[in-house]
Amino acid sequence: MEKGQLSLRDLSLAEEKICLLNLNVTIANNNKEIHDWLVENFGGSVSASNRWKRTYQWKLTANQAKEFLEKIVPYLKIKKEQAILAIEFQKSKSIYTKQHLKQSNYNGGNVIPITEINRRNDIALRMRKLNYRDRLPKTGQTS
Repeated sequence: MEKGQLSLRDLSLAEEKICLLNLNVTIANNNKEIHDWLVENFGGSVSASNRWKRTYQWKLTANQAKEFLEKIVPYLKIKKEQAILAIEFQKSKSIYTKQHLKQSNYNGGNVIPITEINRRNDIALRMRKLNYRDRLPKTGQTS
């Protein structure tokens, strides 16, 4: 069984007044060969756990995740809306580089315009709603 997740992880620091959302793509299952292939072809990292049985989790973040999603989005059936939102989110982040953040010295002012922070938060909210919707049983299904 394959399980995939697209998420925008909130890494914000309230005291810094900075919006830090990070794109994550994960795929988990118990077949290590699939994860080795993913790393070989798309990069990322693999971790393993032994909760009930040996499970592997492949993970990509930020621009690597965006590049992966751009390649697979035409083939997605279930997570297509989330992938499109994730790509849109990550593209907007490239406007504000680390150098731009470094120049601000985090001096209490918003480095990223509030309109952009609000737009990113809106994308994150829409992503959470879609992810929650995907967990609900489909009409006519029983749990």
